[in-house]
Amino acid sequence: MYKIGICDDGRNTCASIENMLLQYASEKAVPAEVQVWYTGELLRDYLEAGNHLDILFLDIELLRMTGIELGHYIRGHLDDTGMQIVYISGKPSYARQLFKTQPLDFLVKPISQEQICDTMETP
Repeated sequence: MYKIGICDDGRNTCASIENMLLQYASEKAVPAEVQVWYTGELLRDYLEAGNHLDILFLDIELLRMTGIELGHYIRGHLDDTGMQIVYISGKPSYARQLFKTQPLDFLVKPISQEQICDTMETP
C-alpha cells in the first residue's frame, strides 16, 4: 500500500492531484492511500507523531512554513531519507534550492496526468 501525501494551500490543486493519483493507482492496480494537508504545520505535526509517507507532493509556497523548510525538516530533524518528495510550484525558479533535500521530482503547476504518471513511474 502506497501512503501518499499532498501538501498545498490550494484546495483545488490538492483535489486535482489527489484525483490524478487515484486514477493512476486504479489504472495500475496499485493500492494507494492519499492524505491531504493545507498547511506545512499540520503535515509536520503528522510526521512528528511518527506517521510515515512513501511519497509526498509538496508545494513550495505555503502560507507560513515553506515547502523547502519542511523538506529540510523531513531530511534533517526527522532523518527521513526514504520518503520521496515531489516539489510542486507555479514558478520553475526554485529548482536549484531543492537539491539539498534530494527530491524525486519537481513539477510546475498546472500539473497534468502525464506528469503524475511519469513521476510515479520513476524508479
